[in-house]
Amino acid sequence: MERVEIWYLTDSKAGEALSQSIRYLGLSMNLVTGESFAKAEILSANLNIFIIDLSGSDLPRIMSVVRDDQRLQGFLKFVILKKSLIREALSLAANMLHVEFISRPVDKREFILLLEKSILVERYREMMHSVSRDVEDRIETFESLMNINRKDFFVTDKERDA
Repeated sequence: MERVEIWYLTDSKAGEALSQSIRYLGLSMNLVTGESFAKAEILSANLNIFIIDLSGSDLPRIMSVVRDDQRLQGFLKFVILKKSLIREALSLAANMLHVEFISRPVDKREFILLLEKSILVERYREMMHSVSRDVEDRIETFESLMNINRKDFFVTDKERDA
């Protein structure tokens, strides 16, 4: 994990204004205008957070952006919707992981605070995943040494002690 990249997909001026507020925090912000992340160069080596704010699209189209782009899988996604669409979106997203729905209009300060805390949680999750992989490798090494010791490959007591 090199750094945190925030990808903001929007089709409105309000979304562009919110993305500017996030950029002022000093976070790495990538503004994508249009209806999908198709032209974006998303690196899976980075910790990516996606914000989808498409006010001009219908709910099935928005959910297909979240569901169909494989580069978004495994990363946190915030979807900004009208309050009346959130219940329906929750039923459509029943099988999707790491998707959060935010109702429009968005309070900038609250959203930025949520984003900052989410970045900390995602970094912690990535760190714990890395530690978990290291521990697994060390356990395998230890088990191999124990197997060697049990099989009595060593001729002298000095070799066994080492």
